[in-house]
Amino acid sequence: MPGMKKVLCLAILPILICLLASTPRAADAQGVSGESMKKLVKLGGRGSIHRSKDLDAMDQAALKDLFHRHEKLLLEVLQDALGDADAAQAAFDELQRAIDAPGAAGATIEEMDFPTGGSLEWMGYRNRSHRGSAVRNVLWDGPAPFKAWKVSPAKGSAYSFVIPKICLNLASYENPTCDIELSAEQAGPGEPITVRVSGSPGGGGNRIASNSVEFWGESGTKSTIAIGPDGGGQVNAPKAAGKYTFQSTSATDLGQLAMCRTELFVKPVCALEVHGSPVEAPGKVNLSLSGNFPASSALKVTGKDASGGSLESFSLAPGGNRDVELPHGGEYVFTAAGDSGSGNVSCRATATATHHPAVCSIVVDPTSVIAGQSVKVDVSGMDAAGGNSFGEIKVTATGNNTGVEACALSFAGSSLSGSQNCELPKVDDYTFVATAQVDNGDNLSCTASATAVCRGGTLPRWTLRGFGAGIAPQGSRFDETRTTVEGVVERTQFWAGGGSGLGASIERRFTCTGGLELGVLFGQIDGRVMFDSGNLWETDEDSFGFLPITLGWNFHLTPNKKADFFLGPVVALVKYGSADFNVLGRNLGGSLDDDFAFGARLGLDVFIGDSPWAFHAGLLYLNTSSDFDNGTGELDVDPLIGLAGFAYNF
Repeated sequence: MPGMKKVLCLAILPILICLLASTPRAADAQGVSGESMKKLVKLGGRGSIHRSKDLDAMDQAALKDLFHRHEKLLLEVLQDALGDADAAQAAFDELQRAIDAPGAAGATIEEMDFPTGGSLEWMGYRNRSHRGSAVRNVLWDGPAPFKAWKVSPAKGSAYSFVIPKICLNLASYENPTCDIELSAEQAGPGEPITVRVSGSPGGGGNRIASNSVEFWGESGTKSTIAIGPDGGGQVNAPKAAGKYTFQSTSATDLGQLAMCRTELFVKPVCALEVHGSPVEAPGKVNLSLSGNFPASSALKVTGKDASGGSLESFSLAPGGNRDVELPHGGEYVFTAAGDSGSGNVSCRATATATHHPAVCSIVVDPTSVIAGQSVKVDVSGMDAAGGNSFGEIKVTATGNNTGVEACALSFAGSSLSGSQNCELPKVDDYTFVATAQVDNGDNLSCTASATAVCRGGTLPRWTLRGFGAGIAPQGSRFDETRTTVEGVVERTQFWAGGGSGLGASIERRFTCTGGLELGVLFGQIDGRVMFDSGNLWETDEDSFGFLPITLGWNFHLTPNKKADFFLGPVVALVKYGSADFNVLGRNLGGSLDDDFAFGARLGLDVFIGDSPWAFHAGLLYLNTSSDFDNGTGELDVDPLIGLAGFAYNF
């Protein structure tokens, strides 16, 4: 076992030396670098830079004397701890200035009891070669705190130093940092604000022991916020407008402090209130202004009526009020705006003035007549209540759809009661409007309505029809006879047979008795040919397309009756298809040319009860024929088309 003992001694010897002859325990704590903490339980051993027997005699003068006596060892400690000669020299110079002239440039020296459980980033000691060295991540685990000097160099230094009085073994830890954040940079008065404090407790396993936050405004009165374990808290923003300073102070378990600040701007707000509204015009209301800014910051108050006219403006401070006269009826808008001393602010309020308006009544009788007849217009109840008066009342009647002005009537007198007739010239819905200018500036108006209809009922504006069709050509046959050079007589006959199809049309009614109808029919017609040559003859049949697009004017003989008869002329573009006739080895067919045709229409719509639906039946005749494009001959069609289906009126 001698070999094992030798290895163990070699392993713990540096720790024994650097921890000043202390007894090391298991390293069960972690330093800031992730290394194990070296637990120190005793000071003042062989590794001491200087052994002090009378700790009470260790005053600042003794510290200064011992520092200069051991300058070389202390500089070597810093070089080993920081690993850089220039950084070590700069730290030594800061430390020396603080010890030689405490209080200069913010440096401080104070006595402290370093607590059990406190950690250090590094601690110096005198090694076996009697040079200064440093061991990192030291945890004081002694039975009681040890007395020491805490030296804080000039403000902004990265380190604070701890010098145990018993051994002068220089130690250090990084200064803590602090950061304070608010949930908003601006807030309204009384709005909740979340305060969060964060930062670093410094090096060497140092810990933040407590946080505190206080804030104050321009008045200087301070308030404190409770900060939770996670470094967060909440406070309501102050009510007074302006800038507020929030300051956080974080204290470490070694007694170090870190402070940080931020600002909150509380926005100025104002409230303008109206008292006594509505008021009878002319009358007064009272305006009052409140706000979270000083009373010395008066705002300019302006008022406008419903037409945009301005009232006299004036100044009003928070807490102040003023009576304002509303000269006539309507709604008024008041605005207070200006510089509050903490930024621009504005607020609005409305007031209402009432009055006795003139009363208007217009009656039209009857409310429905046949177009061209007259209605009686009664104007009554227009009075001068409340002192208002007027000299003329005008009545106009205008068609809602046609825009036709039916009449323009005039009634005179301030206490009017009378009637006049008005003719409604066209089928339409008419609106009657009576207007008058009252002497207080009000515009008086009232309305009534009446309708002019076709004889027998209200005119349907549109009619949509869908139908099936039976096509019966009325044209004659085409006959052609010729003799060949061989003396053979050849005879050709063409004629059109029956057909069928489907179609639709839409009619726009312009008057009670007239409307324009556009329609289309998709049909097929049978064609036939017979050809004989000498003693031989043969016949063939084929169908061809028949598509007439029609446009016609309908004269309605019984408009808006249950059975609506109508007739009228028609023009059509007829598009034909093609037909192939193969007889005796010859093709006598081909494509048929399109044709422009004239014709006539006869129709009947029978309404189904009171609904807009109707049964539809009709006849359509077109005078049309077509030529084969190969010059074979002309096909005379002249169809008479029977229609049957349904109609929808809207």
